[in-house]
Amino acid sequence: MTEGQDLNAVLNTLVAELQAVKLEQAMSKAELTETKRRLAAAETMATYKLFVATGNTDYAGTMDYAYVTVIGKSGQSERKSLNNPGRDHCRGCIKQKPHKNNPIFLPSDPELDWLLAKMWVRHAEFQVYEALSHLLRTHLVWEVFCIATMRQLPAVHPVYKLLIPHMRDTLQINTNARLTLISENGIFKQITSTGGEGLGLLLQKECQEIEFMSLLPKTDFEKRGVSQLKNYFYRDDCLKLWEAIESFVSGIVDLFYSSDKDVMEDKELQNWIQDVVTEGFKDLPNFCEKQHAI
Repeated sequence: MTEGQDLNAVLNTLVAELQAVKLEQAMSKAELTETKRRLAAAETMATYKLFVATGNTDYAGTMDYAYVTVIGKSGQSERKSLNNPGRDHCRGCIKQKPHKNNPIFLPSDPELDWLLAKMWVRHAEFQVYEALSHLLRTHLVWEVFCIATMRQLPAVHPVYKLLIPHMRDTLQINTNARLTLISENGIFKQITSTGGEGLGLLLQKECQEIEFMSLLPKTDFEKRGVSQLKNYFYRDDCLKLWEAIESFVSGIVDLFYSSDKDVMEDKELQNWIQDVVTEGFKDLPNFCEKQHAI
């Protein structure tokens, strides 16, 4: 939402549309309750002010530490959410008192100061999202599973059949990205402040944190301390999708494997996961602990 936009007006429009099309008739009682809850939550957040802390100067320029605190008419954000503001593995709770190494910016500050503070946070979030969430945890991590699947699983294998529709363009997209986006003179180096060297450092740091279980949404939310965070709709929607996918995949896998012994005796499957761990993620020390192996 852009600065100055009246969220209450947007909410009133949504409510009017809700009434106009009589969604009560098309929605179940539970769905209608959830929709109204989200509207009420958004209305509460409409009066919140944003406090931006740029973090400790030890991390200045790394672009991977950005903190926010929200204060509103319902009170301050829960302390737990502040101590776990994301994948940054907070090295201490957010400092609430202004300091030369911990400036806090408000909408009431000079216009350019507030604009620069918002630019800093958005830019930092862009770096983290594009380099870590998008490039590393989506494209590069999935490439490892893709190559292992091509190497180790025959086309008639049930796991191959489950995975292959999601690998159709993986290698082509990643190859093009290496040539045009993250190459020596690629777009990423030209337009982002971290540049090519900074991108490499961010990726190396994140690789030390990746664990197999962190690829599971529920485990990831718990590790980041947001599993009980109120009004976190991304988590709520993500878990619904994950549960649907898990139910479908489990139903297929259970047709072929009735016990852990069956899994252990499938040499092709064991070769596949060994390829993933020992070849693809051999330089990631925390990726696959012994107890998590297939």
